[in-house]
Formats: sequence, C-alpha cells, structure tokens
Amino acid sequence: MADICKAIEREKEYISNIIHNANTPALIDLLKDCGFNSLDKYFAAKKEYQFLNCGMKIKEINTGDGIGTIMDLLINKSPTLLFNENNETFVYRLTDEMNDEYCFNNGIPVYDIYADGGTIVVKNGDLSIAIIIPDDIEINSEYILNGIKNILLKYFEHVEVNNNDIMIDNKKSIGSASINKNGMLAFVASCSFSDKTELIRNICTAPSSKIAGYIDSSSLSRDKLKEELSLWLL
Repeated sequence: MADICKAIEREKEYISNIIHNANTPALIDLLKDCGFNSLDKYFAAKKEYQFLNCGMKIKEINTGDGIGTIMDLLINKSPTLLFNENNETFVYRLTDEMNDEYCFNNGIPVYDIYADGGTIVVKNGDLSIAIIIPDDIEINSEYILNGIKNILLKYFEHVEVNNNDIMIDNKKSIGSASINKNGMLAFVASCSFSDKTELIRNICTAPSSKIAGYIDSSSLSRDKLKEELSLWLL
C-alpha cells in the first residue's frame, strides 16, 4: 500500500541531496519502498493529498454574489469551501459580451470577475460555491470540475466536463471561473437548480452552442450536493 507521507519526505531528502551536491539514487528508486512505481502516480497522489489536507474549512453565507467574501478569503490566505445559497438573481460578467441594458432595466446586478470565460447567470435558489486553496498545490479547474463530475455521476447517467462547464444530459448545469490572487486560487462555480433558459437568452449575447440546463433537485438537492462536496473535500 502506498505511503504518501513517507514518499513526500523521501522527495524532500532527494531535493536536499541535489542542492548540496550529494550522491543520491534516482527519485523513483527512493519512492519504490513507499509503494510508488511511477513518478506520474506519485505526483498525482501528492497533489491530491496536498489538496485534501490544506486546512480547508467550511463557510456558509446567504447573500448576493459573495465576491466580497471570496476576495477577503483570498487576501487572508484562508483555504475555504464556501457555500452561498443565493437569495437574488444576478450576473457574473467575465470576458464575453452581454446585454447590460436588459440587466439595468430589470434591476439585475452585474458583478465583474476578472477571469476568462462566459457570462454566468445566477438565479434565486441556485447554489454558488467557491473552493479556495493555495495555488502552489498546482490544482487546476479541470481537476476540480472532474471531482464534481464524479459526484454528479452518482445521481445522473450522462455528465461531462465541457471547458469550464459541467453538462448534465448535454445541457449546461454548472458554470465556473477561476481567480488567482495573493498566492491563492479561487475556483468559483454556479450550480443551477432552476430553468433559466429565457433569462440567459435575454442576457447572454455571445454565440454559444450550449443549451441551458439545471440540476433536478428531485434527484440531487442543494443540501445533498453541499454534503457530497464536504465529504469529498474535508
């Protein structure tokens, strides 16, 4: 059985020997008695171990966009699993064009996220999440999206990751973006729990081949999704 803690110590010894010009076996030879016969498997296991043991704590809020809270957590370098049970309809603006006039006329707040990606429309009743970790762990959005995908596959048959979105039955049900600041990474995602097709059609002007969808709460509720994410990450 692999011993990741012992393997990490062996890697530290290896690096120290290299720095001090001391003779040392190849890293893979040092790792074999720790249960690793491949560097790829070791580095994947190390990444997951660091991700799941970075001191992440749960924080729950019930507010609008929650961006202020996310920025505070980034500035304070606080690894956090943040849940926001959204109590209003709003828009995260990323890099795609959108219909600002419609939002203004209908009293829909627009919050800028300085990250690549499409517009994310959030409706009252959706669940926003943020996973905030040190960026030296080298975990990227794809890794987190696939972790969420594996949770959803327990409840839905057809789930796939498509760029920064998660599709259920070929419909976009979760949209995400990433923010890097102060040596930290914030993976931010909106999990749709209601049909926003008309709202998205009025707000999102950029061409898209994706059909809007949502998570069927009769199969997976907001509370159950929160529980599954907590079990995975904590």
